[in-house]
This record gives sequence, structure tokens and C-alpha cells, in this order.
Amino acid sequence: MQMQEMPLSMQLLVTVINVVIGYSIGSDARKHGRDLRECWLWGLGAFLILILVLPLYLYMRYKVWPREAGSTPGLSRATGTCKYCGVLTEDNPIYCPSCSKQLRGAESVHGKK
Repeated sequence: MQMQEMPLSMQLLVTVINVVIGYSIGSDARKHGRDLRECWLWGLGAFLILILVLPLYLYMRYKVWPREAGSTPGLSRATGTCKYCGVLTEDNPIYCPSCSKQLRGAESVHGKK
């Protein structure tokens, strides 16, 4: 029994879905204070190997990153205002989700002063 090749339209649909999900994950990571390089890696990883990266990203987003920021999942998040553009921010992000300016130093993330 021979395997049939996937039609071109189906290949295109799968590619478009992967691009949209990869872009969404990269944007969401940026919105939650991850640096630009990390966002690109999450997005690219989701595009290339979606079935592995998507569950890992969701685990990191909801279980690991809130602990790094000092918050507890399910509780209300502290809010602040970006000193550059004035947009309200949540979870004390490293970068502003609106203007992408650095709001706090990377050393505070790793516990160094």
C-alpha cells in the first residue's frame, strides 16, 4: 500500500496555521515581558515543531514565568505605568508591551543587584 501525497492546498493551509500560531506565541511572549530574542525563538520553534513547543510554551507561561516575576498564578497582578509611553503594564515586565522600551534591568530578573 502506497502513501498518498498531501495535496498542495492542504500543505499551504498547514503552513499558514503554523505561521499564525508561531506569530501569536512570539507576540504573547513579548507582551509578557520576554526579551526579543527569546520571543523569536518561541515563535520559530512553534512554527517548526508546533506539537512539542506549544505545550512547553503554555507550561512556561502559566507555571514558571509567574514564579520568576514573584507572583502567584490565579491572584491579581500588580500593575504599573510605562514611564516612556504611559501604557498600563502587568506583572512588572522587563520590556513595555506597547513601545518595547526596557522598564527594568535584566539583573533584577536573575536576582543580582
